[in-house]
Amino acid sequence: MRNFLTIIFITSLLLLSLEALSRLFIYISYGDSEAGVKERTVNLSYNPFIMWGPNFDEDSANFVINNGVDKEDFVILILGGSTAGEFSKNTIGEGTIENAFSKFLINNNQKLYIFNTAVGGFNIRQEISALMITVEKINPDLIIIIDGANDVQHALRPGVIPGTTFVDQTYKTVITKPYLGPMVYLIQRSQFINGLSRLINRFNLRKDNFDEHNINKTIDLYLESRNFIHKYAKGSEIKTIFMLQPHVVFSSNISDINAKKRFKYRSSIVKESFNKISNSKYSQEICFVDANKKIIDENLSIDFIDDVHFKNNKGYYYMAELLADTYEKCYE
Repeated sequence: MRNFLTIIFITSLLLLSLEALSRLFIYISYGDSEAGVKERTVNLSYNPFIMWGPNFDEDSANFVINNGVDKEDFVILILGGSTAGEFSKNTIGEGTIENAFSKFLINNNQKLYIFNTAVGGFNIRQEISALMITVEKINPDLIIIIDGANDVQHALRPGVIPGTTFVDQTYKTVITKPYLGPMVYLIQRSQFINGLSRLINRFNLRKDNFDEHNINKTIDLYLESRNFIHKYAKGSEIKTIFMLQPHVVFSSNISDINAKKRFKYRSSIVKESFNKISNSKYSQEICFVDANKKIIDENLSIDFIDDVHFKNNKGYYYMAELLADTYEKCYE
């Protein structure tokens, strides 16, 4: 019995030490920024239809009431994942959209309001759910969709079913094996285990273990979903801008080398997938901008901290201005 307890104690101490070292490594690598870290540890905060995230029903209703939004005001609805989610208060993207789009206000009495439904880890099908829950309440004049990476990169993981979310396997485990719930809870919050999982995935993907059928099916579903948003908005006389989000694999700037090299193992497949989306017929028929074209053409650096997040608001000023330019070309 004493030996058994000793083994348990030593094992627990070892695991705690590994967890502490993992968190120290992340702190040294990312500093005070949590960009991308929260999204890698998505937890079971269940929400109907979208699976996780805020209460959009209540938030969208309160948005109109609390702000006193008038039918003459200019209202923007944002859809997307974590990158799009930073276009909101108390984040590095705060104020950038407002600054870029204020020139489109028709007079001094018209106000600009933004309702942001973007949540870390969301794919486009979750974006559609968020749209359906909120759009009739806030009655937007413009819908901005900023995405691409979550759909594509999720499809690169072995065994993924196209169109599913990051936490589908977690929900399946907890529902079918509820006795594992406490263990799943701890695993989701362990930076050591999440880091180990990413290393294993990188090793598998380095061996070109990509499921090409899965990736192509995911791209088809993504384009199909994006086309649905376009048709819905057009039928409702709402303007839309679709942005294929900036990705570090397209940057050749020296300042992005450190961020880029961490994702070298999947660079070629991400580039290929993004180019398929950008050059598809659906992208030619809508108000669309590929945020990576300018990065390539002008050798821009927007201070990537990882694959799709930024160290500061430089990337958000870039995106906001690009969105405003695109709006002007499409609708002014």
